[in-house]
Amino acid sequence: MFGLAQGLRHTFRQLAKSPVFTAVSILTIALGMGANTAIFSVMNAVLLRTLPVPNPQQLVYFHLKNQPLNTSQTGYGDMSMSMPVFAAMRTRKEVFQDVIGFAPLAFEKVAVRIAGEPEEVWGEMVSGNFFTGLGVQPVLGRGFTLQDESTHASISVLSYAWWKGRFGGDQEILGKTVYIKGIPVTVIGVAPPGFGGVDPAHRRMDFWIPLQNRPELNAWGAPPTDHTLYGSPNWLALDIVSRLQPGVTAEQAAAQLTPAFQNALASASPVDPRDQKPLLVLSNIRGVESLRDDYELPLRFLMSMVGLVLLIACANVVMLMMARNAGRLPEFCLRQALGAN
Repeated sequence: MFGLAQGLRHTFRQLAKSPVFTAVSILTIALGMGANTAIFSVMNAVLLRTLPVPNPQQLVYFHLKNQPLNTSQTGYGDMSMSMPVFAAMRTRKEVFQDVIGFAPLAFEKVAVRIAGEPEEVWGEMVSGNFFTGLGVQPVLGRGFTLQDESTHASISVLSYAWWKGRFGGDQEILGKTVYIKGIPVTVIGVAPPGFGGVDPAHRRMDFWIPLQNRPELNAWGAPPTDHTLYGSPNWLALDIVSRLQPGVTAEQAAAQLTPAFQNALASASPVDPRDQKPLLVLSNIRGVESLRDDYELPLRFLMSMVGLVLLIACANVVMLMMARNAGRLPEFCLRQALGAN
């Protein structure tokens, strides 16, 4: 320990004696590390980050390829499904542990009113197994149940961040009323810290409610005169995330479920035999779903480039040290003559 302390003191003395060399070396390494940190942070957010839930590698999103021409779609590209598809898929326990449906209440933020004060926040309606299927335990109160879903209960679970920021972490929040688009909703729980939902485009929702059949709370804020989630079987508006059974891969599940998936679509809205058959694709949940396919290769290329920059920075510092040590040759000879190793 004494030798280490002595070595550190000597190192700092040498650095202090060569401030230009020290500054150039630190700046060179800092630039390389900073570039790597910045690019990796983006890469982690877009490509690598998983949900803060137990066994996130088992979670998959549903995707529809070759959408039937006689259906209408609202939502995130090929991720939108119909209610009949959701009902058919959630019974397949040999493939899935849980099948969870969700749909935002608007494309943007939702109008809410709290104690007479209006504001806009992110909100979503979800199936009754949303929290249990994801393995998320509220820090306050409870989550939803399948009965809450079937009765379209007027209840809500708040995100931890919104509860802390808007309500000041009020421990008496349970039982209080929040008005969502004019509908009174009772708060029954608060989600744990760090959990913001499973929405592929927005990493943080402020509240969740059970799936609703109220026209005021139609999915995506769509006018009920056009479509409704329960009354329009050919309307693709519900996103689905599922937890695979242990040992089942996304590819195996998709191959096994495709016939049932096609039948569920056809029973609600018959598919023209001349059209391409709809296909089910399952993708693992990591990063940002809407950006991953477009930016994966560019980000990996950038990560390789900044890794090379860091390597060059380290090599430059090594060369500086070798040049500096060459000028200290007489000192090293004297140290060896005095018995240094």
